[in-house]
Amino acid sequence: MRDDGFCEGVELKREPTVKESLYCLGEILGFDIEFVLSELDETETKEAKEDIRKVFIKFLKGKAEWWMLCEELCSYEDREEFTIGIFAHLLTWAEEKGII
Repeated sequence: MRDDGFCEGVELKREPTVKESLYCLGEILGFDIEFVLSELDETETKEAKEDIRKVFIKFLKGKAEWWMLCEELCSYEDREEFTIGIFAHLLTWAEEKGII
């Protein structure tokens, strides 16, 4: 629990893989991952995927805010708010995968 009374994040049993992170961000959270990576060469794409994974892990742990994911993946203005329904879907997926 943070000083402001909000939950810090979730405790991870393991960190999600790059593939799992990109799946969750694209299929559950609705980011257009292909568009984000479309202008990059192979080396840049590999580095970008790992950077995206790191921000996603920080987000899960409560060390990064929703807007930080949006900044990494798109314009914040292009994203809708992070709702409790989206959060519930994210947690269900993470639990099924043994991440939390």
